[in-house]
Amino acid sequence: MNNRPGESMMSFVMPKEFTLQTTPKPTNPDIKVTELKNYKVATIQFSGTLSKSNVAKHTKILNEWLSANGYTALSEPVEAGYNGPLTLPMLRRNEVLIEIH
Repeated sequence: MNNRPGESMMSFVMPKEFTLQTTPKPTNPDIKVTELKNYKVATIQFSGTLSKSNVAKHTKILNEWLSANGYTALSEPVEAGYNGPLTLPMLRRNEVLIEIH
């Protein structure tokens, strides 16, 4: 996941029977298909919006959990939102993910 700070990225997870070779090829040249291997993350799920304060609050909780459980963060936190903008905030599913070792 190599995007620049402030730049949005959309990712999809394909079923396990797909390989890099059998995944449908995008028709848009700006879309890249890549494969992540050995990508292990810790995550915290929360509802509401992806506001800076909400993300900071849950990132802090996740970092405290990582420290208390002996994990080492290998990446900066990644924000993930799973619902469209018309979903009521209380029904939204959001996550903060941190790659771990």
